[in-house]
Amino acid sequence: MPKTLVAVCSLVVAGLQAWDSGVLEAERAVQLIVLAGVVLPAVAIQTTRDVRVRGRAVLAAAGLMIAARVLSAHHLPELALAAFFPCTLVLLDHIRTLGGRKATPLGHQGQLD
Repeated sequence: MPKTLVAVCSLVVAGLQAWDSGVLEAERAVQLIVLAGVVLPAVAIQTTRDVRVRGRAVLAAAGLMIAARVLSAHHLPELALAAFFPCTLVLLDHIRTLGGRKATPLGHQGQLD
């Protein structure tokens, strides 16, 4: 799957989940935290192929969503789920990438036949 499509899917679904949890009723600072949590994984997907960077971005987004939920005076019931879909996309994209690589026998990495 092209990384632009993965990034757009991440943005759309995480944004819809945040909207569905009622983030528009929360304070402006909480909305900005959620916005950063929604955008961060999509930016990481678009800018790098390194799965470690993408994983850290997803973990940071989950932390931001949890922080927003704790800091908000309004009840945001399923806000943490907004970070679950980008995490799933990053994992599935990584698995797909691993499936496309040619396996090499142990002890023969970097050697030419």
